[in-house]
Amino acid sequence: WTLRSSGRTVDIFYSPHASRSIGTLSSLGALAMLLLRFLIGASRHAAIVNSANESTLFADWNSSKFLESPVNKAFFKVQSHEVGRPLLVSSGRLPSAQNIELFARLAVLLGGMELGISFNWIGPVHKILRARFQAAGVNVCDAQNDAEYALQLAGAWIYIAPRANRGFPICLVRAMAAGLACVAVDCPEHRGVMRDGDTGYLCATESEMINRVATLIDSPSLRQLYGRAARAEATRRFDEFEFGKKLLAAYSLPASVDSRWPVTSPENFK
Repeated sequence: WTLRSSGRTVDIFYSPHASRSIGTLSSLGALAMLLLRFLIGASRHAAIVNSANESTLFADWNSSKFLESPVNKAFFKVQSHEVGRPLLVSSGRLPSAQNIELFARLAVLLGGMELGISFNWIGPVHKILRARFQAAGVNVCDAQNDAEYALQLAGAWIYIAPRANRGFPICLVRAMAAGLACVAVDCPEHRGVMRDGDTGYLCATESEMINRVATLIDSPSLRQLYGRAARAEATRRFDEFEFGKKLLAAYSLPASVDSRWPVTSPENFK
C-alpha cells in the first residue's frame, strides 16, 4: 500500500507460508482475492504457495509458484528407537478441539483392543482439551523446539494424522522425515505428500485407520519399510537447503549459497 501510494511500480511477491491468511482468504472467496490485488496494486504480482490446492486461489495472478515447506534438519538427524510397547503419536500445528477429539477417539477405540498401546500428543494443548486427553488415556508431551519435537517422534511406533488438512501438512511431513510409519486420513493434502501402500497408509474411514494401525503394530518389518520409504521421500522433497535454492529461484535471486547456509535463520535475509 505504501509503495502504491508513492506512485512506484514494483514487482510484488505474496508468500503465505505458515500463515493463517490463506485460510481466511479461502473462506472469504473471490472478493477477498480481488481486495488483496487492489491493496498490492503492482503491475506484476506473483504468489508463492505451499500446497497445490492453494494455487487455485491465485489463478488470475500474473503467476503462482508452488513451493512446498521445508523440514528442519533435526527431524532428518534423529535416530528411531522404538520404545518397548506400541506407542502412537499425533500432533497439530494449531491444536483444535476437533483434531484432538479425533485422536482421543482413536485412542479409546484402539485402547480397547488389548494391544497395550500408549498414545502421545506432541505440542501445547489448552488445559480444557488436556483434560479430554487425560480422560482418553493420551499423554501430552510439550516440545519447546524442533529438536525436542524430533526426539518425541523418535520413540514412537506409528504416527497418526486423523484429520484432513486445509493447508500444507507439516506435522505429517515431520513424522515422515523422522522415519516413522504413518497412517493418515485420505485427503488431497495428505495425498500430496504420501503414497498409499508405499510411504504409509491413507485411510478413507475410521475403521480402516484402526485396521492399518493394527497391521503395523503386528509387523515390525513393515513399520521399518514404510519408515525408510517415508524418510527417503521427505529427504528428496523437503530438505531445507533444497528449499532455499528453490525459494531464491522463485524470487529470481542468485542461488550462490553453500550447503552450510541455514535457510530458516533470519540473519541470512539481511
